[in-house]
Amino acid sequence: MLFAIGGSTLFVVLGFFMLNNSSEMKYDPKVIGIAGILFFGATGIFAVKKLFDKKPGLIIDQNCITDQSSGVSLGLIRWSDITEIKVEQIMSTRLLLIHVCDAGQYLNNVNRTKRRMLQANMKMYGTPIAISSVALKCNFTELETWIRSGLNSVR
Repeated sequence: MLFAIGGSTLFVVLGFFMLNNSSEMKYDPKVIGIAGILFFGATGIFAVKKLFDKKPGLIIDQNCITDQSSGVSLGLIRWSDITEIKVEQIMSTRLLLIHVCDAGQYLNNVNRTKRRMLQANMKMYGTPIAISSVALKCNFTELETWIRSGLNSVR
């Protein structure tokens, strides 16, 4: 979380630098700066909140997974909805992709901003549900083992 906060802070500072940069670039540096400040500012705020949050980021029980590990988490994911679990890696971050039978049902239960971000996940991975261990107090191998074991225990 500290790494995420540091990275977000760095990109917000770079965003402010872009706002004040009048050099000619292919893209308007002010637009890039504002986008960077908004996105990484929101990411940094979420990371700070999560750092001091005492609620569990992930709950696994006999009925479902309750994911609260990121700003775009969907919350409750029923075991009965899960069709497949895959692993994807983006640079050094591994993601657990949870494929469900009706992704649209999950997308309809969130606000418009979150839906857009989840639709981007849907385009890239074929599912809106991507869980990382970055904001959790476990490593990725533990996360994957717990979720696969939970799914296998109900099947």
